[in-house]
Amino acid sequence: MTARSRPRRRARRVAAGAAVSLLALGGAFAALGSASAATSASQQWMTSVSPAATPGVGQTMTAGFGDTGVTATIQVVSGTNTTCSWPAPAGTLGGTNATDFLEPDPPAGSAAVQQCTGQGSAFTQVVTFSKPVLSPILHVDNLDGSLASVGGTTTTGAPVTLTTLTKNNALEVSPSGNSTVLNSTPQVARNAGCQADDGTNPTAGCGSFVLGGGPVKSFTLYNQMGNVTGGDAWAWSLSFPTVKLTKAFEPGKIQAGETGELNFFITNPVDNQQPTLSPLDFTDALPAGVTIADSTFGTNSQCGTPAVTDAAGGSLDAGDTGVKAANLTVSPGTTCILTVHVTSDTPGSYTNDNSNLSTGVANLVPDTSTVLVVDTPMIAGSAAAAALVLGGGGWLFSRRSRVTRQ
Repeated sequence: MTARSRPRRRARRVAAGAAVSLLALGGAFAALGSASAATSASQQWMTSVSPAATPGVGQTMTAGFGDTGVTATIQVVSGTNTTCSWPAPAGTLGGTNATDFLEPDPPAGSAAVQQCTGQGSAFTQVVTFSKPVLSPILHVDNLDGSLASVGGTTTTGAPVTLTTLTKNNALEVSPSGNSTVLNSTPQVARNAGCQADDGTNPTAGCGSFVLGGGPVKSFTLYNQMGNVTGGDAWAWSLSFPTVKLTKAFEPGKIQAGETGELNFFITNPVDNQQPTLSPLDFTDALPAGVTIADSTFGTNSQCGTPAVTDAAGGSLDAGDTGVKAANLTVSPGTTCILTVHVTSDTPGSYTNDNSNLSTGVANLVPDTSTVLVVDTPMIAGSAAAAALVLGGGGWLFSRRSRVTRQ
């Protein structure tokens, strides 16, 4: 898009020149870099699971993840002896010693899929997220009479990998080709819960595993009953790390034709389960009447090496109506700040909120609303332009050269 030919008047708090000014961000970044780098857990857990009509191949359930808008479908795509081969509606993770071998502990309100595996049964489920997820965590509870195998490919085509966060000694983890087998030596199911590492009852395996290799859109979960008496009832759930995306106009008020900043903030909390999140991306559609002022952008060096373009992926130019930032990398305990210049020729109030934002992965959650007020510019020679008030009790210089004490 071609830059506008007429020069722009910049608001006082935006520095002129090619480099973007981060002066207005100094105080905000200092604050976010300390106390606001949250130390609380930021895992979004599965919070609901809808029931399927009947067991069997082709049946589908849907899992929800709080108010993130992210869902996951769980579908049996193949299997034998499937009368007890269907994940049941929502339950919870728990049982003896469960919190010792799940990381983080399942919070109140979290949900789990209750798995039923009958004698001689084997079946494959495909779990598909509505949006790709970075570093989702699979939590396994009370797996003893059957084995489970996790596989699939990421959005980059790489195999889905499993990294152990925590587990008990009873749960074997065995790589097998492009999959990972959990509990490769099933045993008769007894009681409910997780075997203590000293071998005391119950007998089941439990653990939490990060799915890696790139953004995960879907993965397969194969479940096969072992050559043991009876069946197996176990449970699994999912969680994933989240970071909030906020934004702010700076300053919040400009005159028509002036230029201000639009700042984006991504803070990755300090937490045991919080990884470096990459690649993150977002697209912000500016409110109608507000446009990009020039092709410059800036960061605070905590964003990796982002690619910043217009909303459609072309070069960022004056007059563009949106901005896209891709390939962002944010480490735990840091705040990424990205800044672009914006302007408007039309007086009014412009709101930029969650409805203007879209993100490429589920981990980046918009949580923001900011307002830009654009005032009518003063016209040279008008009474407003001729009046200058220097603070309370200052002097007012009128157009008629009279000096009036205020």
